[in-house]
Amino acid sequence: MLKDAEKREIYDQYGEEGLNGQMGGMGGMGGFDIFDMFTGRAHSGAGGRPRGPVKAETVRHDLPVTLDELYNGSVRKIRVTRTRCCKECGGVGASKKEAVKTCTRCNGHGSINEVRQVAPGFMTQVRKSCPQCVGEGKIVDKQFVCKACHGKKVVSEKKTLDVHIDRGMHDRSKIVFEGEADEKPGVLAGDIIFVLTEKRHGTFTRDGHNLIMHKKIQLSEALTGVEFVVEHLDKRKLLIKNKAGEVIRTDQVKQITGEGMPHHRNPYEKGNLYIKFDVEFPKRIPEDVAQ
Repeated sequence: MLKDAEKREIYDQYGEEGLNGQMGGMGGMGGFDIFDMFTGRAHSGAGGRPRGPVKAETVRHDLPVTLDELYNGSVRKIRVTRTRCCKECGGVGASKKEAVKTCTRCNGHGSINEVRQVAPGFMTQVRKSCPQCVGEGKIVDKQFVCKACHGKKVVSEKKTLDVHIDRGMHDRSKIVFEGEADEKPGVLAGDIIFVLTEKRHGTFTRDGHNLIMHKKIQLSEALTGVEFVVEHLDKRKLLIKNKAGEVIRTDQVKQITGEGMPHHRNPYEKGNLYIKFDVEFPKRIPEDVAQ
């Protein structure tokens, strides 16, 4: 039976129909016990079908990676800490199930009414989590509290995850570990997601499947020919030189086909490497050349 204070709260919010349990005009929710809306016992979805099990929150971590790792692939071992249901007590928090009792303060609802004064002569009633059972609706007899979890129902656990960074993955790519986050009784374990964040590289800049590098050369090299070695991300040495008689202009771009980034899930297909030249002009012409 509802107490007077609870009836007043329901009447203030839903009117006489609420007291009678008639929810037909309130979002199509007919058939529910109105008090269940406050106690958390209403768990049906549209059409009265029961919802599936609740899943804990997803945990996201930024994982800084180098361009070398994204080119060659890598495996990172990441140690995480998460909660798991206590195996000692089966997630009830007590050494025996009979020691778990209904909270006497909230009568198992997990929340209580609290009257607050909002202005002189004006009172309001709010619903808040029960401080005695911390919103769970159940309390454990202290002499039977589980020694493994200390009545918390869950224990902390460490685990090392092998995070596989595939060749060709991109900045902001996500690697998902399902069910590896926190778990608690009645709630499925959440997921852990690692979000890759690409670090700046000293030589190359990535543009999709392509790599771009800038190369400074002297005016004499631009006119007579240039030859240099580029160490790639897999430590291979690429010999770069221009064609005989070719004059290189500032901002000219040379394409090296197939030496860009591997495609994700198809690493044998690669983009291109583009070398952008910056021709440095001398501050003055030597006298023997100028004459």
